Amino acid sequence: MNSKENYLKGFLFCAFALLLSLYSTAVFGVEVTLQWDANTEPNLDHYVIYWGKIPGPPYANNSEDLGDFIDKNTTTYTVTALDKLQIYFFAAKAFNTKGLGSVYSNKVDTSGGDPSASSTSASSTSASGGGASGSGCFIATAAYGSSMEPHVMVLRDFCDRFLLTNNVGRSFVDLYYTYSPSVADFIANHDTPRLVVRWGLLPMVGVSWIALNIGLIPTLVFILLILVFINISAVVLFRRIRMQTHRT
Repeated sequence: MNSKENYLKGFLFCAFALLLSLYSTAVFGVEVTLQWDANTEPNLDHYVIYWGKIPGPPYANNSEDLGDFIDKNTTTYTVTALDKLQIYFFAAKAFNTKGLGSVYSNKVDTSGGDPSASSTSASSTSASGGGASGSGCFIATAAYGSSMEPHVMVLRDFCDRFLLTNNVGRSFVDLYYTYSPSVADFIANHDTPRLVVRWGLLPMVGVSWIALNIGLIPTLVFILLILVFINISAVVLFRRIRMQTHRT
């Protein structure tokens, strides 16, 4: 059994059922209460609920962004202040103590009409240990010490939005999942490499944050302009040094 299989040891092979109960309130809009079957894996750490107005990832909202930590012993979560006339789509992920997330659970939505008059149940989905199904930032989690750390969350959101949504990105994540667990284990157990990796990840975190806020294409254009500027500056500086050398 390789290091990846050891790292994922059974966690992603659980059946993760998401049951949806919907309630509404006439005061501040609609409240949606989600209930799911507990994940029974021993290394379970927490859950994250995702929702948005489009039927699938990337979801516009999630419980972590609201600062809500859904403990492993909790199996319900209520989303408030939703538009009663808007259809919302919901899914969940389970995360283990290493920060590795399962695939999204089965999707449920509010398309049945008035949430106060409906209750929807969804069948379970089986998470897979192979492939780019979840967005576990092994190395970042090992370096920062928690999957809830803001830098790690930025990288995970970038992965969910820009990598797991296309074939090229999924292939890259597959490669990352193959080699990163053993590296992450080493980093987690050594203080100096952990500090070095933290500093080394800062540019990546910065680029990911910019991409999440202004989009991937504008970010790539911005980086290209910076590289062009650096290149031109280096050429000008080199020429000035050569001219001064010839004069002396």
